Amino acid sequence: MHHGRIWAESEGRGRGSKFVVELPIAQNVQAASI
Repeated sequence: MHHGRIWAESEGRGRGSKFVVELPIAQNVQAASI
């Protein structure tokens, strides 16, 4: 849908966790007219 990635990493019990979310920068976005 957004062409992004989500993943989690850990070096083991008691070492904490890292959660990563990557989303691409929008291209060719048109502003709405008011």
